[in-house]
Amino acid sequence: MITTYYLQAATQAAILAALEAADLVQAVPEQTQTIAEHQQKTFRDVTDRALLFELVMAYGWRMEEVKHNGVSYYDKGTEYMTMEYVTVPEQTFTTPAYLAKTEGVHLVDVGIITKRTGGTEDAPIMETLPGYHINLHLDERCGDLSDEQRKMLPIIAAPKNPVSVLA
Repeated sequence: MITTYYLQAATQAAILAALEAADLVQAVPEQTQTIAEHQQKTFRDVTDRALLFELVMAYGWRMEEVKHNGVSYYDKGTEYMTMEYVTVPEQTFTTPAYLAKTEGVHLVDVGIITKRTGGTEDAPIMETLPGYHINLHLDERCGDLSDEQRKMLPIIAAPKNPVSVLA
């Protein structure tokens, strides 16, 4: 069973702040992380066919490290590889901001609603409804809102004639 509430406030930010105050969502800000230059172990396949033949003839296919002419080789069943360290340059990653929703909370960001109030197909007359709109759907995992949560949210009555139909 899904329970739906219709929310309207002056701005999207105002609705999101109310949802956060009601513990239905949590705004997670953009986060930037820098990873310093470092050494990373990597494996490289032996592509020299003569060397590969030499390794197979000397050691067969072993599932263990073998030392050959002072170099370590590792068998992966059908070919050999070497291990080496490469320098990974400093990297900066930015995770975009997002909205973490409580389990069972679903939001439909309707936005600013305009509806046709007259005119013709070629020249319609449109009216913009006041405020910003979001539909809040709660499934059985979340349950219904408490009285305290209802007081925190800018809930409006369900529209009698919806003008924004999402399919």
